[in-house]
Parts: sequence; C-alpha cells; structure tokens
Amino acid sequence: MPVNVQGRVESMLGKDEENSFLTELEIKTCSRMVVHDENQGENCNVGEVEAASYWDNLDEDIVLVISNHLHGSDSKNFRLVCKANRAIMPKVQATSYLSPWLVFSRDLKYTIYNVVNPMYNDENYAINLYDLTGCTICFQKGGWLLMTRKENLFFYNPFTRETVNIPNMDVGNYSVVSFSSLPTSSDCIVFAMARRNDGIYINCIRKGEAHWIHWSFFNFHNTNIERSMPFLSTAVFHDGDFFCLDDHGTVGRFSTKDNNWKVVKEPDEEFYQGHLVECFGALLLVQLEHCGTPVKISKLNFSEMEWVEV
Repeated sequence: MPVNVQGRVESMLGKDEENSFLTELEIKTCSRMVVHDENQGENCNVGEVEAASYWDNLDEDIVLVISNHLHGSDSKNFRLVCKANRAIMPKVQATSYLSPWLVFSRDLKYTIYNVVNPMYNDENYAINLYDLTGCTICFQKGGWLLMTRKENLFFYNPFTRETVNIPNMDVGNYSVVSFSSLPTSSDCIVFAMARRNDGIYINCIRKGEAHWIHWSFFNFHNTNIERSMPFLSTAVFHDGDFFCLDDHGTVGRFSTKDNNWKVVKEPDEEFYQGHLVECFGALLLVQLEHCGTPVKISKLNFSEMEWVEV
C-alpha cells in the first residue's frame, strides 16, 4: 500500500481527473480501509468510515488491483492473508517485468537454482528443478530456457514445468546456441553456430504449424575467419537476423530469409568483452568493467555500422 494514504487521497480528491494520480478504484480502496497502530493506540481513518473493513471483505476487483501492483514475496504474502485472497489470486502472478531475472545453480548436481531480480533489491528465490539433473542452460528468452542434456536439446519453462522437445542434434561442439521467439509460437527458430578451421558452421531448425521442420546445415568458408572471428560469445535475434559478437568486436549476421552469413562490422583494436542485447527494437552492446572503466552501453548505428554510446 502507498505510504501516507490519507495525504494522497486528500490532496487528489479536489483535482481534475486528468491530473489525478489515483484512479477511482484506488480511492475506493483507500476509503474503505482503516489502519490501526497498536503501539501508538490511534486510528488513521480515510473518509468517514463507521467500522473497520477486514481484508476478507474486500471486493474481488480491489484485491486484483492491489495484487497486480505487488511484486514477488509481497504478492505471496498478500495472497496468504486470507482464504478469499487465495481463491482470487493465482499462485503464479503473470506479471511483465522490466528487467530479466538472473538464474544460476546452487549445487553441483544442477538441481537447485537461485532466481534473482536485480531491479527489486536483489530479491531472490530458490527453485528445485529436480527434473533438470545433468542439464545445461544454453539460452533464455521470455521465461523459457533452451537446455541441453547430452545430445538432447529442448525448451523448459521453470515456472510451469512445461517442456517442448526439439529433434535431436549434438550441440556440444557449438559455442553459440540461441532461438528467435517463444517455442509456443509458430515462427520459432533455433540457431546453433560453431567456428572451425575451415569456416563457420550454422545449424537451424524452424517450427512449422504443427511440428518442427528438420535441421538445416550451412557452411561458410572465409579465408580471414581466424583473424576476424576467433571466438563467438553471444547471438541475438534482431529484425529477422541472428547477430553474433566475438571478443574482438567483430559483428556477424546470419539472415534467416536467404540463409546467408556476412561480417557486418570489422574488429576493433580497443574493443573489450561485451554482450549483445536486443531492447525495444535496438541492438545494444553491454560491456562490463575493464581496467577500472565503468559498465558501458552502446547502440549499433546500422547506417554507419558504428557503436554509439548511450
């Protein structure tokens, strides 16, 4: 609940609707609640309230409004307040977060994972994914994990425990594994890439309307490959293409339209380690701390193929 509810309501009730920070439903919520402080022995009433309203007397729509503005453990605690809240609120809140969560294993068996939200005071949860013993996370997007177990490659949702299988392919020798969109959509593409002495090797598989189409193999020879692409670290799907970045700042692009590979940005002598991120239609480069320099974020200018700091 907002701090100083009474002050907010009193300051907003006399203002026009366009400039009001409180919706009609929020004012209704505040007006029905009585906050009692047992330590100070005083009541803080909003409006004219004859008697205290208990939590289980809240309207269903009010409970949903409150729950939609709560996060993580706060939402869980609010759900446990009473039976009425538990009946109204789902166990897993389908909330859209502004920032990706971080996930890492806590034990050598890779069954206990910590999930951390860096944008909410590093709030973290422990999840027992016992069915992922011996698996490795390759890539994540939209809450789905692309995982491998020996020669098996599959999608896994850690919150719903749903699994989407992919036709087998050994990705152990591939340094980059990624996918374009959610595995539940019909346009999902899985992308795997490796650098070898004679060039770049790329494997792709597309999801059709009813099932996955077979794997497609592509080999691109490049006489300067050892100089320009010594190591591939990340791959991001952007505007119909997969973009890859190496430790020297080289940017390569694989077009899913014509299955063509091209180096679109040459190496940079002053480049240091970074990761590609697709954000609101822009391709960003996030570079970590290096020799005392802070974290640096740049956006790729496609017209000049240059990184512009943002």
